Amino acid sequence: MKTFASLSLVMLFFVVASCKKDDKSQETTYIGDTEMLDCFNRIGIRTIKNNNQDSLIVIIPDNLPAKFNVAGKHLQFNAEIRSNTLTPDFPDPSIDPGTIYQADVSDVKEVQ
Repeated sequence: MKTFASLSLVMLFFVVASCKKDDKSQETTYIGDTEMLDCFNRIGIRTIKNNNQDSLIVIIPDNLPAKFNVAGKHLQFNAEIRSNTLTPDFPDPSIDPGTIYQADVSDVKEVQ
């Protein structure tokens, strides 16, 4: 019985390990423009979600390099977006809260 239980635990470990997502495989490449989000006192990147022009979103990056952390930059970057957990300093009626996301960004570069 001990052998069966041990074997079951080992098999369960392999099943769980094989189901774990690869972080890099979930990243998407985005192109967007930086803008100051006064309500969050942070830079956001206005872009589109899933290559759908009707899905405008704003990504608040956790780790945008300093040279890009200014309004008016046109950037290409990789990110895996997640729901926004930041609380605005004040409400901004010009931004739909359902279109704001957060992300760790990588491979950031300025494009023309």
